[in-house]
Amino acid sequence: MKIGDVVKIKGGLEIQGPDPSGKIGRIIDILTIPKEEGETHDEKMIVINFDSQTLQDMSDEMLKELWKEEWGIYEVKLKEMDVELHEPRDTFEEMEETIEKVIKKQYDLVGFEVSPEEKGDTEYFKWMRYFHRSRFFTELTLKQKQDTYFAMNVFQDYMFNSYGEEPKEWTTYSLQELCTNQIPCKVSMPTEFFKDFAIILKAFLQFLPTKNFLDTQELQKALDEVADQIPKIAADPRNWGFAKQFGMSMLEANIDIEDQEAVDQYMLKYNAEKIAQLSPPEPQLPFIKTAKYRRNDPVTVKYQDGTIKKTKYKKVKKDLDEGLCEIVEN
Repeated sequence: MKIGDVVKIKGGLEIQGPDPSGKIGRIIDILTIPKEEGETHDEKMIVINFDSQTLQDMSDEMLKELWKEEWGIYEVKLKEMDVELHEPRDTFEEMEETIEKVIKKQYDLVGFEVSPEEKGDTEYFKWMRYFHRSRFFTELTLKQKQDTYFAMNVFQDYMFNSYGEEPKEWTTYSLQELCTNQIPCKVSMPTEFFKDFAIILKAFLQFLPTKNFLDTQELQKALDEVADQIPKIAADPRNWGFAKQFGMSMLEANIDIEDQEAVDQYMLKYNAEKIAQLSPPEPQLPFIKTAKYRRNDPVTVKYQDGTIKKTKYKKVKKDLDEGLCEIVEN
């Protein structure tokens, strides 16, 4: 299977949330989960956008329930084995038009007033869906395609959280600052990722004007001026903050970041070694790529005072990064 294929979800799946059995949609992303000890091959997860007919069939009660439980209305992530190929029932444009209508309908049903941040998120994810159908995306290598969502979500998150800029407000100054002083110094990923980061971002910026989403001519020039510096800065440990130092040491030690017990044990060992060396205070958990959670995924977190909160991942990401809470279930 490949990105763009139309698939039908098989029945009998044991997943959290509403049963998606029989629903039909398009593959918009494919994530490769490295094999664990004892397994013979990597596992593929696919991200599916429901087609227009599936979206139109959602009842008002279903839309309200999805909102209450903080589940997405147009997207689901499943194992490749959980779906089968199906004939298309609509065009990509019809699907996009329906997604926007159903999102608005859900907001009206629950009385939700869209904040500036949510408007920016909605527009950005629309851009990403169109990008996945463009030649600019298909011309990327397989590895670059697999890293696109993470790379672009990091870029968008930092542009908003560090500079307060929504997608239509991106500036050349913030882009260059982010690419030279933020992402390569804070994001814990191998050097190869940063070589591809500029290529992925350039492809995205080249795509946006083709749909009249955004004039990116100046942004592209600004990126070209710093693109070669990004992997060099990222590869030099002297540029890393405490969080990235810890994150890179975990990557080097092959620690599974989704195994909280393993992470906790490694952190104790790491801190003990640093204390013995009269090192700076305990570092915070880094921002490391994970195929498990994305910005709008629902999560349940528990804070140090025992408070349990159910919300979207993006709303507690900062607290998770700072070690103020932990995910207890999804």
